[in-house]
Amino acid sequence: MSTILRLIGGPQAGPVLTITPGRPLVVGRDPACGLRLSGAAVSRQHARFTCTDGELVVERISKSNGLFVNGLDQQQASLGLWDTVVIGNHVLRVDALGGIHIPEPVEVGPDASLLACLLEILGILSSADEQLVERSLDALFLALPATRLSLFAVGPEGEPVQGHTVVRSGLPTTHMSQGFARQVLAAGKAVLLEVDATTDGAVWGRTLREQAVHTVIGMPVMRNGKAVGVLLADNLEQPGTLDRTHLAVLGAVARSLEHVFQRQEFHALSQQRMRAQAEFEAAQAVQRVLIARDPARLPGPWTWAAHCRPALELGGDFYDVHHTDEAISWIVADVSGKGLPAALVVSMLRIACKELQPRRMLPHEFLLGLDHLLRGEMPGFMFVTAIAATIHRDGRLEWSGIGHPDGLIRRADGSIDRLPSTQGMIGLMPVAALQKRTISRNAQLYPGDRLCLLSDGVAEAMDPHNNFLPAGIVPEALRIAGPPPDVINGLLEAIDRHRDTAPQADDITLVVGDFHG
Repeated sequence: MSTILRLIGGPQAGPVLTITPGRPLVVGRDPACGLRLSGAAVSRQHARFTCTDGELVVERISKSNGLFVNGLDQQQASLGLWDTVVIGNHVLRVDALGGIHIPEPVEVGPDASLLACLLEILGILSSADEQLVERSLDALFLALPATRLSLFAVGPEGEPVQGHTVVRSGLPTTHMSQGFARQVLAAGKAVLLEVDATTDGAVWGRTLREQAVHTVIGMPVMRNGKAVGVLLADNLEQPGTLDRTHLAVLGAVARSLEHVFQRQEFHALSQQRMRAQAEFEAAQAVQRVLIARDPARLPGPWTWAAHCRPALELGGDFYDVHHTDEAISWIVADVSGKGLPAALVVSMLRIACKELQPRRMLPHEFLLGLDHLLRGEMPGFMFVTAIAATIHRDGRLEWSGIGHPDGLIRRADGSIDRLPSTQGMIGLMPVAALQKRTISRNAQLYPGDRLCLLSDGVAEAMDPHNNFLPAGIVPEALRIAGPPPDVINGLLEAIDRHRDTAPQADDITLVVGDFHG
């Protein structure tokens, strides 16, 4: 029940190693390793091979260098017969597994040519080349006396689809027979067609006859037990060169092409993820520009700080500030939902605010203006809640809230006044009802008073047992003796202590300002 690894490529090619159950083989540069390999890309202890109950598993030990199994960088993988493992510039192959050996090639021809082909494909798989199929087909000329090779894909309906065709240098490129590819798919195994006097024209096919093909071989390319491609080869210059002895070669190559398909799919997914990540990072950058305004140096009898922390990479909370010589105006808004859809509505909010802010409207007029601009522009299931507040230089405060958490005033003596909002939804509630209940209210700020506007992600922060943030934590944080940035930091720390291991359930936005009079 031997398990045998053979070092088939690299500067130390040749050794054959037997792995027995219960005795792992460690590979690396360390002299204590069972297989000592050289090279800058080989770690002192690079990988461990373990055999248990006839299963061979390779595990990467190295934290800095890769472990490539059949061309894919892996942390751990179960190995089968003829699987290849690349460590640095060394190539190992599984030549026996639990007593099952790879038979020596009998009618395949020179093993060196097939090995050269497979190693070339392995190198292609290990590279970052985007033309995996094209380069892999070129490598097949090392093992097959063919002048033309074609790899058909298998479409959603199970039909072969014309894919990439390569020819030896100097020959014209023409497509190969889709009908023969269909026959190979139906057979589910290697197929050889040779022209003779008894050949059925229907089987031979029009394309093969028109191109004067005398011998053609084909093999399905499988992945996870399902045909994903068909590999065809012929030789138009030397008819009869390809024969049954090359079916085994084609079978070995087809197995390697399974990994080409897998690698190509991973590459396509990786490219999609990279594009999506780039777009996501661009969206994050745009959102940071939209809401990352630092109000600390705004002139006037006040000191301000603001912070927005999304629950996901992109958030649906928004704040903005507009300053004139007479007053400063704030809006804190919350778009229903999270992530990219909410972030897109946030960008619309910013545009709407820039349209309305120069008009010096009362807070309730400003919110109704937002409703007018956003209505019909958002998806029908989305809405916005918001609180708008204007603070004049003499301390007069005007505010209006729709569906939003109450604002708070911490008075100089430590008492707390609330700035209530009315129920409603911007962009979704009937216009007449919204206009009827939306009003501006007034209060007076005095020196030493502190104003706080916040989103519902504060009060609704939950611990691992789904308990909301205790009602007294926000007022207590507002009593902290320190500048507004310290107040915000203290409140965020209190929220995080309450959440403990629970994830942040909603976006958190805080605006805190001290009035100096």
